[in-house]
Amino acid sequence: MTNVDTITELRRVPLSDVIKALWPDAEITEKSARYMQYRTPLGKVNIIKNPGQSDGFSWKTGPSADWPGQKVGAINFLLSAGVVHDIREATAWLQSQSLSATALNPSEPQPTNEAKRFKPPPRIRDHLVERRNVTEYLHHHRGISPSVIDFAMRHGDLYAGFGDWYGGYVVFPMRDANGHMTGAIMRWMRDEPPTKFGGQNGPMVPGTQTDKGWWSLGSGPLGVVVEAPIDALSIASVLPDQWDHLITLLASGGSADIPLVAFERITHVLGAQDADGAGERQFNRLAGRLKDKPTGRLKPPQGKDWNECWQTDPDRMRDLWQHVLNRWQHHQTEGRTKDVDRER
Repeated sequence: MTNVDTITELRRVPLSDVIKALWPDAEITEKSARYMQYRTPLGKVNIIKNPGQSDGFSWKTGPSADWPGQKVGAINFLLSAGVVHDIREATAWLQSQSLSATALNPSEPQPTNEAKRFKPPPRIRDHLVERRNVTEYLHHHRGISPSVIDFAMRHGDLYAGFGDWYGGYVVFPMRDANGHMTGAIMRWMRDEPPTKFGGQNGPMVPGTQTDKGWWSLGSGPLGVVVEAPIDALSIASVLPDQWDHLITLLASGGSADIPLVAFERITHVLGAQDADGAGERQFNRLAGRLKDKPTGRLKPPQGKDWNECWQTDPDRMRDLWQHVLNRWQHHQTEGRTKDVDRER
């Protein structure tokens, strides 16, 4: 093996093995399938696992906390930690520890059943800070009405995450028919891109059970199904007061199908998924599963989703949903009149 091959091989040594060799008592503070955070004597470090390639890392606190972005590889990690002075010393150190990209892969900590089990993200305890953070993102960046934000927060349908792992995300809890939290959808609130969850802006919380829970807002008999909670909040922003007695907004967080039990108290369903191929497929599956309920389709008249429509053509969106609401109220009134006639 040439020197270049040796260096390439050593760059791919799993960083969890490097940390274990450097600091045997280093504590794992956060863990998912691709992400780990360690507390080391030099500070906290985030590890992005890339099987077969060099792991990525960034110091949360420590010797290189001011480095922008993410670095990769075991050699760079040793240099950033100040354990060695150059590549030659890093190579020698890794070889002295008998570390390699292939030999030690089996010893890399594997996700356990405990790690995969859903745990609700912690919430910011300071309610003033939480409201400021959530409002800054949802109102100023997404155009959501402050009254809708307040309504959702009062009902426990959104909150701001807390801590090294969940801080910076707004959390949308998913619940089952008994109100138990089975998972959560998240959205990144800050301007700089996230270094957590593989850099995802909208990940699911690890362990989320999409087959058992869903996100919802309101309790009316007309079910409006969207893909993302922010689309639901956008729709709620154009509706008049007391809309929640007429409509239930439901979201799966993506392409997953909402469990049928979510529709037990709903009499009519409106599929308002994104105006793209994935949205059409999700609606078609939904219509096929809800054969006993009247189901219709409503696409955003502008843009791909309802938040994009709300921010680009709010008047058109407001008129459309006012028309939907008027027709639904007329339908309900007509139905009650027929019930009274039958009773006579």
